[in-house]
Amino acid sequence: MEIDNRLEIVKRFDLEQSEHYKEPIAIPEFYEDMNRILLVGSSGSGKSTILNTLGSVSNFSEYTTKPICNYFPSADVAQKYLKDAGLNSMPTWIRPLNAVSDGERFRAELAIKMYYNRIVVIDEFTSVLDRETAKSICYTINKGVSKNKKLILATGHEDVIKWLDGFYIYNTDTNTYLRNQYEYEAPTLDIERVKYDTWHWFAKHHYLMGNINKSSHCYVTYVNNRMAGFIAVNNQLGRDTPNSKREHRLVVLPQYQGRGLGSLFSNTIAYFYHMQGYRYFSKTSNVLLGEYRQNHKLWKPTTTNLRKRVQNKPSGFNNWNVNTTRISYSHEFIGKNIKKFNDILSTNNLHT
Repeated sequence: MEIDNRLEIVKRFDLEQSEHYKEPIAIPEFYEDMNRILLVGSSGSGKSTILNTLGSVSNFSEYTTKPICNYFPSADVAQKYLKDAGLNSMPTWIRPLNAVSDGERFRAELAIKMYYNRIVVIDEFTSVLDRETAKSICYTINKGVSKNKKLILATGHEDVIKWLDGFYIYNTDTNTYLRNQYEYEAPTLDIERVKYDTWHWFAKHHYLMGNINKSSHCYVTYVNNRMAGFIAVNNQLGRDTPNSKREHRLVVLPQYQGRGLGSLFSNTIAYFYHMQGYRYFSKTSNVLLGEYRQNHKLWKPTTTNLRKRVQNKPSGFNNWNVNTTRISYSHEFIGKNIKKFNDILSTNNLHT
């Protein structure tokens, strides 16, 4: 027989004299054109109840052994949605949800929800994430994630109000709408030349082999004194181009992806070498980075751009199978006398 302790609790704390705990949750009126809604408020203020009236909250815990990319009908669809959600560490795509960090899992679930649902509902938005990761995910959403979807978020963390743009914000404590207080924070760079062995902190997040050329010039950029991105630069080989360098590796750690940090870091290092008289090249299979360069005046395509590329060595990841050929973006940096990069370099004591 199941024990019911309600009567004893009511008597013990005089709850029969109190009515406030019986008050129903006030359900606000949301209009059809409100495609982005953020509910903020303390625990127990009704956020989850309101969410349940707007759409169902999906749970993927029963699929913990399923590779993330297998939630989608094809590799192309997986790539599109995972990239849109800011999950740019490709080796993560073939891992199950229970084998990735909280931030990577959050981005993966966001991508899955975007694919399967017209209304994307997320409870406890960024609640279990460190605030740097939370900020990056907010910036990813601002860039246009799920443009054709209705996005409804609920959280007890009011700091996201200043990181999210274009949302109707409803406070469940006061039952009132709040003014959007979005504050754009442009990425800044604190760059340091580092030793080769710093690479091991970043290796698992890159889609190619885990080792790099030991003669590489290596650079790290920091966010709030924490390592956030890594670039290795080598001499350019196999070309009739003396005095040329190439970007050997570029990695931004998952918690900082989505802020535009990678492209700014890459452009700055390219500019650094370019202003010293070097030609600077880069080749990548990262679609977001490649498409950025395709459409940016700082980079021009080379003759090998978007041609199949031979991969002669294994990837270095136990579960990461690389085709013998793949399409790569290939570009040369051509920017000159750019104030933004001059300002960054003036505050960083770099040397080759």
